[in-house]
Amino acid sequence: MKRPHGTHTLLAIGIILGSILTAGAQVSVTWTGLGSYDGTDVAENWLGDVLPLNDGTEEFIFGDSARHSVTFYTDINARRLSITGITRPYHLDDDYGDLTIGADGLVYAPAQPLFSQIGAYHVYVPQNQTWDIQSGGLALEYYVSGIGQITKTGGGTLMLQESYNEGWSGGLVLSGGRVAIGSGASTSLGTGTLVFNGGTLVASSRLVDGYYSESDVRVGNPVVSNGTIRTENDDELSFEGLVTLAADTTIAPTGRPLFIEGGISETGGARKLTSVPAGPFLITGPFASSWTPDGASVIGAIGGDDYSVPITVNAATGAVRRLGSGRTMAFPEAVSTDGLLMNENFINGDGRLRLVGIGGRQGRIILRGVSTVSVTATWQP
Repeated sequence: MKRPHGTHTLLAIGIILGSILTAGAQVSVTWTGLGSYDGTDVAENWLGDVLPLNDGTEEFIFGDSARHSVTFYTDINARRLSITGITRPYHLDDDYGDLTIGADGLVYAPAQPLFSQIGAYHVYVPQNQTWDIQSGGLALEYYVSGIGQITKTGGGTLMLQESYNEGWSGGLVLSGGRVAIGSGASTSLGTGTLVFNGGTLVASSRLVDGYYSESDVRVGNPVVSNGTIRTENDDELSFEGLVTLAADTTIAPTGRPLFIEGGISETGGARKLTSVPAGPFLITGPFASSWTPDGASVIGAIGGDDYSVPITVNAATGAVRRLGSGRTMAFPEAVSTDGLLMNENFINGDGRLRLVGIGGRQGRIILRGVSTVSVTATWQP
């Protein structure tokens, strides 16, 4: 009796596995720019003269090529967008199509520091992803949309030239390099949370979207600090959302002032705040908050109806210190608290400083008879 051979069975399994691997393969398509014109719908513009599938499984690679100006006559649906090794800038323009970037994100790694531009009318980020901009800069001319969170890494600059990105809810994690935004609406960074893990936020009205001329730059997002809030302000920059200290934080603006308008809170325990005096920052607005970085000192603010500057008042000793430049500051002769949560400016028309009670205790008079105080440039509790 002959033993049955498994050849046919193995062949069938091989065919099935091969089809699965082929279907699941993550392939790449490479732009050559050798076609008769610069459209993405021309097969001769792609390596092998084969058009992309545009089904979200492909990495789109743009290196040095015959053409560095590309027109999206079709929607581009990429697993990853890579612009690498280039010695001339790219302009990925838009005529009819939009650009979707999948979970593998974006890599911009020019051979030398170059600034390129993506002119797709919409850049969709449907999933969380990393944008690694290693040097030079990459500008998005129009809108960002989607629920994906973008983590910005690398030493290069990401420029968002459009301020109406309210369709982008995923938020931005700034982990390296620079992210530059302009004036206009307060949604340049969408509506999600802005997380500082490193890097620098740049505010400049020179990056306007073409509809506004005012010079101030506004960020409406909630902000979370994991260590340092670093900004370069060609123009005044305002954080309109709540700033949450998730770690001891150094705040380091340069250039024009940084205004914290949405208040400050802490999470995960009491947090220290150190102000680097390279540039001023001010706490302003009707909903300024307080936090207790050492469990005893209350951080508040003192000033006028138009603005306030951050200070600390030690609940035990009544000592007052300013966070910031170290200038001698004048205070009202009597500073008191009525134990209420702050629901208006720290300094009211009657000259009272409103502070919350510490540890749930009712507020009390903590300072009397002080007219001036001189403090160091950097405060540590």
